[in-house]
Amino acid sequence: MVGDWHPFRLADPVEWYIRYPVSVPPIGVVRRLEFGIKPDVWFRAVTWSEESARRRLLGYFATPEDAAAAVWQAYLVESRAQHEQAAKRADRLRATNPPPSLPPERGVLLSDSRDYALTTMTRLHLPEDAP
Repeated sequence: MVGDWHPFRLADPVEWYIRYPVSVPPIGVVRRLEFGIKPDVWFRAVTWSEESARRRLLGYFATPEDAAAAVWQAYLVESRAQHEQAAKRADRLRATNPPPSLPPERGVLLSDSRDYALTTMTRLHLPEDAP
């Protein structure tokens, strides 16, 4: 039936933005490339940047899955490096600005457990003769 046909059926997807749910911009781009009369198909993977010139080539791959995996691996390496830099900055700040010491009666509030800290805070407000 002629009415079911649409020109979009002629379209071939050639570019995919690889996104990670916690990252607002894409983390990379995979583009389908064809070479020759009988197309030899490859997939180019690059890191993401708004400007094409600032994107870093990750490689050419035989499958889109391999290209997407290269984008993911590059993202993990980059995010690990960013986390390590942030941790080093935090360590330097802690070394130069130690936390103020608390009076002994408030030291119990520095618990890792919120429930324990809330219970302790509640106990601090009870009268002295309460159990």
